[in-house]
Amino acid sequence: MISNCPDCGAPLTKVDAMHFCLNPLCPARQIESIIHFASRNAMDIEGMGEKVVEQLFNLGFIKKISDIYSLFEKKYEIIALEGWQEKSVDNLISAIENSKKNSLERLLFGLGIKEVGAKMAKNLSRIYKNLEAFKNVTEEELLEIPDVGPILAKSLTEWFKNEYNLNLIQELKEFDL
Repeated sequence: MISNCPDCGAPLTKVDAMHFCLNPLCPARQIESIIHFASRNAMDIEGMGEKVVEQLFNLGFIKKISDIYSLFEKKYEIIALEGWQEKSVDNLISAIENSKKNSLERLLFGLGIKEVGAKMAKNLSRIYKNLEAFKNVTEEELLEIPDVGPILAKSLTEWFKNEYNLNLIQELKEFDL
């Protein structure tokens, strides 16, 4: 079994029978996080499926989730790509803009926080009204919430203490999310 990520070379960690790259800047992890964020159950950005995300990532148009919201700046560069027309780019930009109106639960689920599925994101968004509210929440507070166990509480608090994730939240906030 390999011990390093084939995409970025970072050490892999084994959880049950699965191996995971822990490097948040790993290209494969970034692509998967963007695909998840844009998916129907998360931010529902129509036209931003797996192939589109991979193409835009590989061409350098997006490198992280927040880059989705600045794609409008690259409209004419994208139109110039094979397979793209002005209408398809306009539709994508419109879908991205519409995703800003989504609920906190969709945004929370879209962030891909380990152990936070769609149902838990909905439960948490009823209690905490914005992403900022999660920054200071403690594991003890989370454990008082029905269906929140120690693994989820730890995962959530660690995610909101991570500098990379805090920067992502700030960037998303600047795009009115």
